[in-house]
Amino acid sequence: MSIIFGLYSFVQCDACSSLRRNRQFCGHIEILVSLPEGHVNDHKILPEIVAKLHQDGYLIDDLLRHEENGAQTRYVGIIKLTTAGAKYRRISITVCNREEYACALMYLTGSAYFNKAVRQVAFKKNMILDEHSLRKKTVTEDRELVYEVLATPSEADIFLHLNIPFRVPEI
Repeated sequence: MSIIFGLYSFVQCDACSSLRRNRQFCGHIEILVSLPEGHVNDHKILPEIVAKLHQDGYLIDDLLRHEENGAQTRYVGIIKLTTAGAKYRRISITVCNREEYACALMYLTGSAYFNKAVRQVAFKKNMILDEHSLRKKTVTEDRELVYEVLATPSEADIFLHLNIPFRVPEI
């Protein structure tokens, strides 16, 4: 992450997936890069990060060079760390706007089973949860289906909206 901070000191970086859940073994690395409030992801930051990681010899191969999904940009590749005996790992780097940070962080931290269970709770409460936002479904007087994006500045806010206890990952 120091390479990312070297390029963009104003971003926030989080290690997600098994790393954030404090698992003994980590099959892949998930990095979430969040832009500060007021900055919009113009989808140019990630290619510069990827180019620098290639230049410094960390990235060995690209599996998904550049995927734009709404306001998020994603890269997937193969990385080899420089420590002696380090193994090759799959790495995913996602860049998001601050407004999507909490939902993206929860999604990328997982586990897949945990995400599915929380999404089911949201569904039962007439809400939709994904890596971008938590939205409440309502029907207007004109019988139009409207999705209201709920404020989720932190993961705890997601749980608050769903009226379930916040479960902190094992950091």
